[in-house]
Amino acid sequence: MEPQLRAGLSMALWYQGKLDSADVEIRAAIREAPREVTLRSYHGALLSDMARYDEALEEYRTAIALDPNHPDAQAIRREVDRLEATRKAR
Repeated sequence: MEPQLRAGLSMALWYQGKLDSADVEIRAAIREAPREVTLRSYHGALLSDMARYDEALEEYRTAIALDPNHPDAQAIRREVDRLEATRKAR
């Protein structure tokens, strides 16, 4: 299945509250397109929603490293800052 279709399926599963299944699908999409910033960012958001903050940070940082000038890079950096602040507050 195409990575973008897997991402769409993952998003649908996420919206249905099926977070583990959404995670499986987005990971499969990333295996097929490991340099796709959007998939990495989406996975970071899903992991954050699952309270898997360290993994989310890793995924967001990977996204930024892949393309620091990506149109979503600033938003991703804000998420990194937010998660780091939350982690320090714990």
